[in-house]
Amino acid sequence: MSEPTADDSGLNPRQMLQRVADTWAIDPGKVRWDADGPYGLEGFSWWPGDFQLKAIANQYAAYADPAVRIRIDTDFIRGLDLHDGAISSLLANMAHFHTSTYAWVYTPTDLHSTLKDQAPTGFDLTRLWLSTTAYIREETSGWLPEFFARMAVLQPINAQIQSEDLSRILKAESDASSDPAALQAGFDEIFGVLGQFIIPAGQEPSRWDGCEEFTSFAENWGRSDSCFGTGDPTGLALETPFGSDSILIRLVTDQAHPQLGNGLLATLQLPLLGDDQETAKLTSELNYLEAIMWTGFPLLGCWHARKVGENSVAAFSLFVPNALHQPMIATNVAFWMLQRARWAKNTRFGHLVDLPMIEILEQRLGSAS
Repeated sequence: MSEPTADDSGLNPRQMLQRVADTWAIDPGKVRWDADGPYGLEGFSWWPGDFQLKAIANQYAAYADPAVRIRIDTDFIRGLDLHDGAISSLLANMAHFHTSTYAWVYTPTDLHSTLKDQAPTGFDLTRLWLSTTAYIREETSGWLPEFFARMAVLQPINAQIQSEDLSRILKAESDASSDPAALQAGFDEIFGVLGQFIIPAGQEPSRWDGCEEFTSFAENWGRSDSCFGTGDPTGLALETPFGSDSILIRLVTDQAHPQLGNGLLATLQLPLLGDDQETAKLTSELNYLEAIMWTGFPLLGCWHARKVGENSVAAFSLFVPNALHQPMIATNVAFWMLQRARWAKNTRFGHLVDLPMIEILEQRLGSAS
């Protein structure tokens, strides 16, 4: 594989990152840019509060997909005993209630022995950080960098709000730090967007209620071997094959987020029952792989455990606040969730031979009769 380089598509990693920084209205004197990093990475570091935010972007010339990949990470918690099954299960079960537009990411314990000797100096295997990614293509370059920035801004805000209490629950410590160049003093004004814009907008009814995109998506994309869907003005349900079973995807408007209020909730659920530790292991791997791999679809949400009786299943949740409503967001979210479902199945369960959706549905109806 060749090293990442820019291409001739007109997309530029530095320009895409600059649009993110401009959306956040970062003072140019308070951000540290790193150019020509390893593998052609462009990036910057910023301390809007007590937690470092790191943004990086690059392209891979070897890929047919000419996208610019942006990844934003924010320090959160360190000192976790990730080999403690109770801690890993707690992380998997808590993530759904504390995340919204980003993932909780930590290094899966299966990789610890390998990375212990190979990781860069200072790499901490006990860290839990917040992460989002986006893939900017020519057809989405007009709007996605700004939308992505507005979703990702909740990382440093919630790191500031949640880290102290959660680190105490998880028997760890906050991964706080200070800007080594003293570029930022005190809290940036970006922290005001939560109370001034996002939460007030969330008090209104969901701005996606009555959205025509739900029905349109089901009619146009939900009648194939790889996707069956139904939609109405209140939401969308999709199924995609998982061997002889199916992965369920739902977009709903009637479930408010505990912090952000009303908006658009998208969920995905794998049809695999397991105990808490098995599910925690799977969700940690999926979050980590989505954060570090070139998947082609955004990581805007989090893999987590969902209890089903005495067992649990691996699920993914993404929430778009009312304040970020705009046309075609529901359509794009539906495509992203379908891509995620196919990626998860093929990456971790490639040995399963998928049946067409019509056969899966016929078998289900036959067993119910």
